Amino acid sequence: MILKDEKDLKIRELTTELHREKKKSAAYQQQLQLVLKYVEEYTQRLSLKVEVVENNMTELESEEQDSAQSD
Repeated sequence: MILKDEKDLKIRELTTELHREKKKSAAYQQQLQLVLKYVEEYTQRLSLKVEVVENNMTELESEEQDSAQSD
C-alpha cells in the first residue's frame, strides 16, 4: 500500500510539474510570436525606407545627368 501511495504521489508531482512547464512553454511561445511580429514589422519599415532612398538616389542621378547634358 505504501508503494502505491508513493507512486500516486510521484505521478501527481510529475503531472503538476508537466502542467507548469506547459504553461511556461505557452508563455514563451507567445513572447516569441510577439518578437517575430515586431521583427517582421521592423523589416517592412526598413524595406520602405530603403526603397525611398533608392528612389531618391535614382532621381538625383537623373537630375545630375540632365544637368550635365544641358551644360
